[in-house]
Amino acid sequence: MYSDDEASASHTHTTADHGDETMTTATTTKISTRDVMLRAWELRRQHDDNLFSECLRQAWAEARGEQVPAKKTWKLVGRDTYTYRADIKHAGFKARRNRHGEFAGWYGDDDAKEWMEEIIEEYAGEGRYRPKLQFVEVN
Repeated sequence: MYSDDEASASHTHTTADHGDETMTTATTTKISTRDVMLRAWELRRQHDDNLFSECLRQAWAEARGEQVPAKKTWKLVGRDTYTYRADIKHAGFKARRNRHGEFAGWYGDDDAKEWMEEIIEEYAGEGRYRPKLQFVEVN
């Protein structure tokens, strides 16, 4: 139906009543996936700390003419990031590497931050050691 380079997006549906007859029209526009991917990479290159999935979501929204509030990206720092890495992964933070392949830190969105804060509070509530972790806003 569409080439590999195009996607379809339906925008408006209008219905008009003409006596006994009802007419429905829908406008459909074709969106070039190539243009969406180029825009996503452009957003990714603007800041090295942007998650590509967020850039792609933003690019698709722009192509459809929608407004999507940008999610914040958080970097998790502190002396206990190695000790609590299983909990950090479970909360949704992703390990990133720099261009040399070296570990660059743990990055996550608002949801991962909220979940990790709950895990930290749970440790504190159980009388266990409270992890020394901080959240730094990246964008």
